[in-house]
Amino acid sequence: MRYFIFIDESGDHGLKNLDPSFPNFGLCGVIMSKEQYEAVKEDFNSIKTHFWGDKKVIFHSRDIRKCDKEFKILLNNDVKAEIKQC
Repeated sequence: MRYFIFIDESGDHGLKNLDPSFPNFGLCGVIMSKEQYEAVKEDFNSIKTHFWGDKKVIFHSRDIRKCDKEFKILLNNDVKAEIKQC
């Protein structure tokens, strides 16, 4: 069976320029089988196509939190409620 691992970080990975308001570094990963990956990819592409009409939207946590760029649609409470149901 084939597996994929996805890893991401948060904070200053060099630990040299620490932000006093966020002096943390986090590293997280997820491992999934090829079948699980295909299912997750299909789900995300379905959400992207439904709300943006395009699969090229990138889910960045900062943009989501700040309702920035493509995620300005989250300023609409009806859209936000619908996305929460996904």
